[in-house]
Amino acid sequence: MAHDPAGHQNPRCYARELGGCSRAISREHYISKSVPLAGGKPRIGGLRFQDPETLQSFGVEGMTAKILCEPHNHDLSPLDTEAARFFSTLRDFDRDLRDAAESKTTEASIDGAKLERWMLKLLAGLVYGDLISSATLRRETPWLEILFGLEGWPPGWGFHFVASDETLYSFDGLEVSTRTVEDEVWAAEMGVAGLKFYLCLGKPEGNPALLRRPAGLVMRRADRDAYKRLTFQWPSDPDTDWVELTRVGQYDGPRPQDGGYKEE
Repeated sequence: MAHDPAGHQNPRCYARELGGCSRAISREHYISKSVPLAGGKPRIGGLRFQDPETLQSFGVEGMTAKILCEPHNHDLSPLDTEAARFFSTLRDFDRDLRDAAESKTTEASIDGAKLERWMLKLLAGLVYGDLISSATLRRETPWLEILFGLEGWPPGWGFHFVASDETLYSFDGLEVSTRTVEDEVWAAEMGVAGLKFYLCLGKPEGNPALLRRPAGLVMRRADRDAYKRLTFQWPSDPDTDWVELTRVGQYDGPRPQDGGYKEE
């Protein structure tokens, strides 16, 4: 994606510094329309305009803002496609590991670099769509060039899997919580299908639970030989080894961590 900084810069496009804008602004979905969520209505909490401890269902079509011009929006569309594949794969894996299912071994691969940039795209959409209170993504970082594939991630930045000893509960949703320093967003934790991932505009220090760019995920049940393996494809060798996850049973109903929320 080559851009000309001397070209047209649409003041309504957050990627205007790259140049190459059109005069037309497209309607950008905060959460990619192609990402398969249950009923098409992600449940989200913690947005700027929400009451505390409120979990709301939003139609994806209604969660839009005019924050990208048409060419820049088009440039990022392959990231939405890869995120949709990621969500679908995790959902399929989970379905095949349920109590009543007859599991079979399944393998899939995801372009980790595109997924990593999609997470950054989601975060940029929330910030520049004014849905979270912080003013901007971390200043004096090349996040915009990284998002559009013009620069690579500095060492230690980017995608991490959050390893936890706690029991994880699968769900067909997406959760996002940001990490801020004053008015800057430096990182975000995202819950995808019950698993936790961390995107950092910086190098996190002293947190052994954050596993940067793992080789992939292996999901299995203790009572079955079949397993699910999702490989992350990275531009270079993975930073960490495979993450092993074992399903211990099936739980239907609200997750325990949602107990403090009211749904609207």
